[in-house]
Amino acid sequence: MNRKLLHFTADWCRPCQMMEPVIKLFLEENPDVEYQKVDVDTEFDIAREYDVMSVPTFVGLINGEVSNRVLGAVPKARIEELYTHPVEPHFDSGMIKETDAMGREMFWKDAGRP
Repeated sequence: MNRKLLHFTADWCRPCQMMEPVIKLFLEENPDVEYQKVDVDTEFDIAREYDVMSVPTFVGLINGEVSNRVLGAVPKARIEELYTHPVEPHFDSGMIKETDAMGREMFWKDAGRP
């Protein structure tokens, strides 16, 4: 089983900075997890691909498929749950699905991105 952790962050984000020691400890305890830190200000295409709208956001991948995501500064146990409790995203609703594409487009335009 191939596990990967995507950590969406930004230099200006205080909660993101607070998560650095938590992520370091998680990775020390889980050396098989591949880690990728993604700065949303410079790698916005990746952030857009994973529908990241706030930071910090953590996306767990198992064999290349999203298993779960966690938003915000959280304890290490919540990061571990990315791989032990795969679930559908809690924000998956019919109303959001209808407006999701338009909302993402407006978000990125407001952020000054194409």
